[in-house]
Amino acid sequence: MGNAFVRALLRSPAHRLLCGSLVLIRVRGRRTGTLRTFPVMYAREGDSLWVVCGEADRKSWWRNLQEPAPVGLRLRGKEYRARGRAILGRREPAIATGGLAAWVRRFPKAGPGWAWA
Repeated sequence: MGNAFVRALLRSPAHRLLCGSLVLIRVRGRRTGTLRTFPVMYAREGDSLWVVCGEADRKSWWRNLQEPAPVGLRLRGKEYRARGRAILGRREPAIATGGLAAWVRRFPKAGPGWAWA
């Protein structure tokens, strides 16, 4: 599915079809200031939402969160404001391990083969 279609679906009354595993995240570019919105899979644990950026070397949006920054979320049909921060496994292995464990509990088939960024 294309991102535009997924974004439209998550913003519609039919969001329930995908909102159990997808959230829209809005991130502002550090240099450009441009707001970008992406559908991403998430795992929720307590007050935290964990997003694992697959093929991170090919994506740039998460780099805007290397320092804590405001993000917008559309989760289960509601808008939220939050602070997001990229957790890099090689820099913060204990935190990353906890987040990855939450991710694997939510998506058990995703567990094997993950490597730290």
